[in-house]
Amino acid sequence: MASKKTLIRALSNPNVRKFLDLLAYTEGTQGNGYYTAFGGGRLHSLADHPRYLKSFRQTNGKSNKTSAAGRYQFVRKTWDSLAKQYGFKNFGARNQDLGAVALLAQNGALPYILKGDFNRAVAKSGKTWASLPSSHYKQGKKSWRKVQAFLGGQQMSNQPMRASYNNNWLVYQNKGKIRNKPLSRKLVRSLSFLGDMGITMKVASGGQSATGKRRTGSHRHDYGNAGDVDFYKNGRKLSFNNRNDRAILQEIVQRAKTNGVTGFGAGHGYMGDGRMHIGFGKPAVWGEGGKGANAPSWLRQAFNSKQRLQPLDNKFQTPRVEEFTLEQIKAMGKPQQQPKEFSLEEIQNMGKSQEPQVKEYSLEEIQAMGNPQQQQSPIITEQPIQQTSEFNTFGAISNELPKLKEQGLNPYQALYSLAQRDDEIGQSIKMAYQKGMNSEQLTNILGVNQIWQTQQNSLNKQSNKELPMGVKMENPIMQSLSV
Repeated sequence: MASKKTLIRALSNPNVRKFLDLLAYTEGTQGNGYYTAFGGGRLHSLADHPRYLKSFRQTNGKSNKTSAAGRYQFVRKTWDSLAKQYGFKNFGARNQDLGAVALLAQNGALPYILKGDFNRAVAKSGKTWASLPSSHYKQGKKSWRKVQAFLGGQQMSNQPMRASYNNNWLVYQNKGKIRNKPLSRKLVRSLSFLGDMGITMKVASGGQSATGKRRTGSHRHDYGNAGDVDFYKNGRKLSFNNRNDRAILQEIVQRAKTNGVTGFGAGHGYMGDGRMHIGFGKPAVWGEGGKGANAPSWLRQAFNSKQRLQPLDNKFQTPRVEEFTLEQIKAMGKPQQQPKEFSLEEIQNMGKSQEPQVKEYSLEEIQAMGNPQQQQSPIITEQPIQQTSEFNTFGAISNELPKLKEQGLNPYQALYSLAQRDDEIGQSIKMAYQKGMNSEQLTNILGVNQIWQTQQNSLNKQSNKELPMGVKMENPIMQSLSV
């Protein structure tokens, strides 16, 4: 079994992220992502696997049921096993990603994904995901052609990598040239940091055959192991004449060399301003005439530098999962800090800036508002409501509720929306219900506090309306606490 630390590290690999995107594509979950219910519906919570069965008809005409859910369509039994092995506390996005990588490790596909051999990875994963073309399950699946198209065509073979998925930084402009072939997979992987730097690399001269008439010059370009390229940042080509650009080019050389790239050629008399030869072969730098003595000083300095550059934080490509230390991972299983409770004085201070002022209510008066025999239309007075210690949420949420009203949400929908938040607002609402408050009493107070000036019978009707996510619930907050 792969360790959780191994899974976290694997998630930072662009090949792994792309394969996860492929699974979302074949499973048909790109729309609702991690919230996808089987059949394309939307889950209203990721507190846990939904655990319900849904009927469907197999491709052979037989009826079947499944509990599949989430971005990678985990069935309940599989998810429970993963949660037990890795200590997953919820069905959240990060845990779903880690769970999918764990399954790829279990079925033997992960090593091939890390190497970029997606052909074997798909073949290995058919027994895990029914939607892959290698699957034997009697369910709808994507064809090999569609999988190849999603991956850019080249990734399903051992041929050199063409301009492909997740390589938004790589552009080929060598069509019609003698060296018209793509760069090798190894070279592209070695230069993948360019995307993190916000750099676009345009290939003017790429790979070529090792033998035959359609080749030229040295053998460094053979099999796509080198390219003559231009670098762009924010749409502007980098220039040797610009001091700031030279600093960027030096960083590119240093990072490429750290990743195993060995040959660099540049200079005004070599291929023109900004263009650089970059690739494998005998370690060397050179300039005009292909001579080392003519290599520009900035290039020699970068190549010979012993400076250790800090890893890049990948701000420009698909977001990667945060890495954790072993101590942080161990701490994940520990009880989390309880939500902050507000004192009476804090709640009072939060409401001081609100005008106009309305009448104060005792706990008994507030609770009586939920009694059908004593309900009255909300009465607006000139004193704002002063919260009791038993109901300590209004100071935290009063500024948010008018915004939700402007979005067209009724009180129940607004409370449900706020209760889903992970901050003190959501926590305080949940705490209020855990202390015995119900949605009807809370809604009464909303009306008195001038948030919604609505008749109580109208609010009762609204409570049973369908919420935006398509889930009916009498008490939305309690529902959110129970899932």
